[in-house]
Amino acid sequence: MADLFIDNERVSGRLEPAVLHCPRQAYITVSGACIFRCRYCPVPGIPGRRKEVEEIVRMVESVADRIDAIAITSGVASSIEEEEKYVLDVVAALLPFGLPIGVSIYPGPKTPARLHALGVAEVKFNIEAATPALFCEMCPGLSWEAVWEALRQSVVLFGRGRVFSNVIVGLGETDADLDRVIEDLAGIGVIPILRPLTPAASLADRPRPAGDRLLRLYEVHERVLRQAGLDPGRALTMCSACTGCDLVPGRDA
Repeated sequence: MADLFIDNERVSGRLEPAVLHCPRQAYITVSGACIFRCRYCPVPGIPGRRKEVEEIVRMVESVADRIDAIAITSGVASSIEEEEKYVLDVVAALLPFGLPIGVSIYPGPKTPARLHALGVAEVKFNIEAATPALFCEMCPGLSWEAVWEALRQSVVLFGRGRVFSNVIVGLGETDADLDRVIEDLAGIGVIPILRPLTPAASLADRPRPAGDRLLRLYEVHERVLRQAGLDPGRALTMCSACTGCDLVPGRDA
């Protein structure tokens, strides 16, 4: 148990231990390096490595009695196609654990179908920025429309509410831009995840979004998801099931 004091108000709760990166999940990064250079991301400047499939299996084995789900994410070590193939091998090796698996990677044209055929429960393909112009500026060499197409395919395969997408708050967008993209994602059955900018890489001098802005966006986020019949509180894997980094409608009051 733990007590948190905010403006002299005492809030009692329980500290949830992280298992592998987050509570009740093995959330594992496969390739800790990336050939792309998104302006907000520090990964390309870090000498990251790729975990072996057997290593990942051992990691999950070590916490199997303390998790309800497995989540897999990855950079792009050499190419989008090669990364997809490697992650598919990882997923195949994790299926015997009998736990729901969520996957978040940069998608190729057939990525949603291949993940679905393996039995993946949920996917997260990130549009990252609230507008195509910002995406082009922030993620050179990647395709805004390719991610949207992967999201549309995924809703058909995995179902409404089982597909997610990060949207970073603080890249230079307006609140109207964010309201619009929240509605656009929810409108096709995708749950947006609003991710406040962590100043890093070439955006290290940018401020983190103010708390009052995030709370206003949360109200819009909650309302749009409710009207669309989407509930992040039902997520089985990944960010919406964790809530460690972001405000999540359906889980956070």
